[in-house]
Amino acid sequence: MKQSADNVVLELEEVSTNDGSEVFSLELGEGDLLLFNCDRGLRIPDVWDLFVGMDAPCCGGIRFCGELWEEMSAKQQEAQRLKVGCVFTGSNKYEAPWLENLDIDENVRLAQSMNPARSETGLQKRIDSLLDDFGMSEIPGVRPAAVGRIDSMKSQWIRAFLPDPLRLLILERPIYGMSSDDSNRFLNRVNRAREEEKTAVVWIDVALSSSEVERLNPTQEFTNLPACLL
Repeated sequence: MKQSADNVVLELEEVSTNDGSEVFSLELGEGDLLLFNCDRGLRIPDVWDLFVGMDAPCCGGIRFCGELWEEMSAKQQEAQRLKVGCVFTGSNKYEAPWLENLDIDENVRLAQSMNPARSETGLQKRIDSLLDDFGMSEIPGVRPAAVGRIDSMKSQWIRAFLPDPLRLLILERPIYGMSSDDSNRFLNRVNRAREEEKTAVVWIDVALSSSEVERLNPTQEFTNLPACLL
C-alpha cells in the first residue's frame, strides 16, 4: 500500500548500484519494518552508506524524510544522519565499528554529543533508560579491544537507539550470537520504537527463525537483498 508522502521515511526510486540493468524501488513508512532474511552462506552487504547518502547509486534516487540525499547540503545531511541508528554486523569483537583510540562509552556518545539540539542531561537520561532496557549497569569505559562480544553488541544497541528523534534504524544481524533473554529485550525495544516513536526499521539477517520473524511482524519481507543493491 502506498504511503502518504508525509509518512515516508526512506524511499528508493529505481535504484541500482551496478550497471542499472535492474533497479529496485521501495517505500518505508513510519513504524514499518523491512526485513531482508538472507540465505545462509551469503555475506551481509553494506547498505548503510547507500541508505544514508554516504554512497550514491549509479542510477535512481534515495529520499530520506522526503528529501533526496544528493540535493541536501552537507550540513543538512549531517543533521539528518543524526536521526538514524545503526547496528553493524560482526562475528567477533574486532569487527564492531568502534574507534579504537576511544573507550566504548566515548564511542557510544560521540555522534550525539555533537548534536547541538541535545543536552547532556537529555542524552544521559536516554542512555540510562536504554541501559535498563538491555539489562546493563553501565557502558564499558575501556577500549574496544578489552570488551567481549556480548557487551560490545549491547553497546552498539545503545548507540543505535540514542538518536532523538529516531527516524530510522538500520540493523545488520543485531541479535547474532546473543542469548534468548538478550534477544527478547532487543526485539521488544525495536517494536516499542516502531509503536511509540514511529521509527522505520531496515533489518538485514541470515536465516532468522520463524518465531523471530513473527515477533518482528515485518511490513515487507525479502528472502535476499536485490542484486542491484550488492
